[in-house]
Amino acid sequence: MTLTFSRRQLADYIIDHLIGRKSRTELSKNVAAALIATKNKKETDLLMEDVAHELENRGLLAHAKVTTATSLTNQLRQQLKTQLKKAVGVKNVILEEEIDKAVIGGVRIETANHTWDKTIARRLADIKEGVRG
Repeated sequence: MTLTFSRRQLADYIIDHLIGRKSRTELSKNVAAALIATKNKKETDLLMEDVAHELENRGLLAHAKVTTATSLTNQLRQQLKTQLKKAVGVKNVILEEEIDKAVIGGVRIETANHTWDKTIARRLADIKEGVRG
């Protein structure tokens, strides 16, 4: 008998298991066994992306990558979390900050389902494209 199910189904299983506060040890074993049985063990990163999408779709959690040219202050970090909860429609937000001098200024925010790019580098690229067009 061959097991078949999609990564999305496995992501749903993971979230349902976590929401139900069931054993994480059991969950880990079951997910590992499923990935091995379906010969998908190299798709772990993709599975985690599916979990992130589903968490956001269910309104539970958004993992946001925030890219800026300089570090965020604590106050700005809290304001971003509050605004992202509203914009994405989730109960919780985890911020992952990345400093990238190439953005020059402004901010780029990426979640599993949304992207906002309000960086100066993006604006300059848009202007450049407009000149070429």
